[in-house]
Formats: sequence, C-alpha cells, structure tokens
Amino acid sequence: VRRERRSSGKTVTVIAGLLPAARATRISPVEAVREGATPHRGRMARLASVLGTILFVGGIALLALGMLKGGSLGVAGTLVASLGGMLLLFIGAAMPVPVAVPVVARIVGWPAARFAGIPGRLARDNAIRNPGRTASTAAALMIGIALVSAIAVLGRSLKITAVEATESQIGSSHVLQSE
Repeated sequence: VRRERRSSGKTVTVIAGLLPAARATRISPVEAVREGATPHRGRMARLASVLGTILFVGGIALLALGMLKGGSLGVAGTLVASLGGMLLLFIGAAMPVPVAVPVVARIVGWPAARFAGIPGRLARDNAIRNPGRTASTAAALMIGIALVSAIAVLGRSLKITAVEATESQIGSSHVLQSE
C-alpha cells in the first residue's frame, strides 16, 4: 500500500510539472535570465477578464439560488447550488487577477519604491514584470492564511462546545477529582 501511495505522488508531481515544463521550452535560456524577461502569454490570457466576470456573475447567481430558494431545492440541491456558486465565485474572482496586478502593484508599491530606495523599486518592478507569478504567489498565501484561520476557528469552536457540554451536564460549581 505504501508503494502505491509513493508512486501515485510521483505520478501526480510529474503530471503537474508537464505544462510548466512545456512553457519553459518556448523561451530561450538567455532571454529567461535577462532582466526584462517577460513570460509568454497564452491565448486564454486575453479572455481571462471576460471569462472571469462571467464565472463570477454565475457564481453569485448560483449562491443566491442556493440561499434564497434553498427550501424548494431540497438539501442536496441547496448544497450543490451553494458549493457550485462558491467554486464559480472563487474561480471567477481569481481569473482576472493577473490583469489587475500591475495596477495594484504600482499603487501598493509606491511607498516602498519612494521610501525604501532601490530594494523597494526592485520589489515593485518584479511584481509588475510577471503578474501571473505575483497573482499565483498571492493566491497561495491567501489560501494558506485562510486554512490556518479556519483551523483556529474550528479548534476554538470545538473547545467552547466541549466546555459548554461539560458544564451543562454537571450541575455543581466545583468538581473534585483524584489524580
């Protein structure tokens, strides 16, 4: 069983690396190392804003359907509509982000470029140069923070629930126990 898990992990890793490896072959090594190197933009990059907006609006519609018409859809229908809406909403919001990164990086990076000198300008320019990479990094950071926050909230909720359940079952103000 352990060998199957290891080989499936390797298989998933190889499959996940195929597309980036294919993209990497389209740019010469000298161009990749150059200061002003910009990655090749795919065909879908132009449609990202339009498609993202369509998915975003569709996600809002599905989410609203799940929340407002939940009783008439049944439990399974409400769950499918709500989860599908959230998924479309997340994907639709994430797709046009690389288009917005240069504008946001200029605004947010202005104080760093102005007051931190050359390192601040380099950081701002690096974020602007490859918006897809910047968006991917920000998305990974956002997901990590969301997971940590969700686990912290879940842990706190479980602790409060356990304490309240114990207090509701024991009617006394003090409990003696031997160790």
